[in-house]
Amino acid sequence: MTFLCARRLRRSVLAASVALLSACTTSGTTFNTAGLNQIVAGRTTLDQASGYLGAPPVDVWRQGGSTLARWAYKGTIATDAVYFRQEAWLRFGPDGTFQRMEDSVNLPLNRRPRTAEEADRAAQAERDRAARQTAAVPAQATAAPTVPQSPDTDTVPVPDVPEIEPASLAIPPSAAPAASISGKAAPSRQTNPARKPAASKPPPPAANPLLPAGTRVIPGVTYPVQKSH
Repeated sequence: MTFLCARRLRRSVLAASVALLSACTTSGTTFNTAGLNQIVAGRTTLDQASGYLGAPPVDVWRQGGSTLARWAYKGTIATDAVYFRQEAWLRFGPDGTFQRMEDSVNLPLNRRPRTAEEADRAAQAERDRAARQTAAVPAQATAAPTVPQSPDTDTVPVPDVPEIEPASLAIPPSAAPAASISGKAAPSRQTNPARKPAASKPPPPAANPLLPAGTRVIPGVTYPVQKSH
């Protein structure tokens, strides 16, 4: 008996789940409401608006030269019981650019298209903000950064070294005779040792009037005597 009750209970839960799932329905296409802020009157086309919203419109009506496009999404959990709904109705002019929002449903207050003046003011404010940020950068930040020296790379002081006196260039007199100047031998600085006296030559023999003129007298030789007349 208990088994049959449990089985019937499971069947009831499954039937309720199926009925609940069948009652949950959606329609339309979800779209990015933040993209409405990118739509500018007189500038944004229908294709650009579809790109900003992330989805094409679910309905488009051509009315004369203008176009009315509708983006919408709705989810329900039971018949006619709406638990989520969003819609945006945008009109585009004959030139194909956005003109105005015709209607909206459950859109945040800060999600609205902008006029050309509002878009220009926002762009100028963005440029001014960027200029202020650039001017606030210190001048030294744009210059080349100075790399601090570490203790290992600091300059080591060099101790003062006393000047070295130049060596004397005086050259002592050489024992060798000085080089000749202009092909003539320079006088020697050395003292010449005492020279031995030269052997005395015997005086020439006296002329002998008894011998012919020019006759050399040799000792031990007998010469004939010239008789005078």
